[in-house]
Amino acid sequence: MRHAIRTLAIVLLAIPVLNCARVQAQTALREGHRLYKDESFRKAITSYEYVLEKDPANVEATFYLGSSFHQLFRPGKDDTKINLEQAIKHYKTVLAATPAADDPKYPTLKRNTLSALIGIYADDPYRDFDTSMKYATELTSSDPGNLQNLFAMANLYEKFGKVNEAEAAYRKAALEVAPKDPKACGALAGFYNKTLWDDKGVPAEEGKTPKSRFDDAVNQLKLCAELEPTDPKGYYTVATYYWDKCYRDPDLDDTRKKQLADEGLEFVNKALTIKSDFVEALIYKGLLLREQAKLTRNPATRNSLMEEAQVLQKQAVELKKQQEAELAEKAKQAAAMATTS
Repeated sequence: MRHAIRTLAIVLLAIPVLNCARVQAQTALREGHRLYKDESFRKAITSYEYVLEKDPANVEATFYLGSSFHQLFRPGKDDTKINLEQAIKHYKTVLAATPAADDPKYPTLKRNTLSALIGIYADDPYRDFDTSMKYATELTSSDPGNLQNLFAMANLYEKFGKVNEAEAAYRKAALEVAPKDPKACGALAGFYNKTLWDDKGVPAEEGKTPKSRFDDAVNQLKLCAELEPTDPKGYYTVATYYWDKCYRDPDLDDTRKKQLADEGLEFVNKALTIKSDFVEALIYKGLLLREQAKLTRNPATRNSLMEEAQVLQKQAVELKKQQEAELAEKAKQAAAMATTS
């Protein structure tokens, strides 16, 4: 009986100590987060290490300790590599943790940890496709239909020169997972517009000059525009692709350039039909008219096109000033209302 009483007394005496350590850990964690937010990463490390002294199983502190070390790494500077090593160590500790089933923060901490490790092993000095892909697969397996995960996987394939696999990931996002999502649609178009292929549309071999799959890119963009036919931005974006190709590709002949400029104008006019004061669309219409003028032999027609382009440029400048003034006035009124309320 006397032994049982003595044991109970020891337990009761330990409870305040445990509670005190928990309070100290929580206070230090909040301070660490404040320092982390202020980008004072070295000081944040000290706070998070103190948290782990008091509460070694604190997964949140472990993640942010690793992330603080990660922020101190500078690519190409060997003297900072030790920070990356520390980051990897703590990130792996997060993945190995066995948190409580009802811990609301752990799923996010785990996702962020996997994303960080994917990035680390996608770049020097630890660049390794298999390791990076291992973490990417773990990240995506829990939510294979998540667009951000698919984009991350596509970017990873692309970074390692696995063009076909990257295309498959982008196509899955745009055509299967989210066929009505303009963002997924646009991501596939943007991928096709990158210089990754040869003349036959096959991933370019090393040493050969790669090209974009422009026709695939612009056709995809047209589909994107039709997803939201009342939004002028979709049609405007198609026009920007036409102008960029017409203006920048030195291999195009005049016939092809004129075709691109004509089609670009068709789409920019669609955007302006929806929103006549669309400043960016007015600017690109002027740019496309200038391309038409370059390709026109008739002096009178050429001068007419240039004059129209100049008028559009002035109109765009005036509209931009007007819109900026209106926004400034709205902000002023909102600030006045906030002060008086």
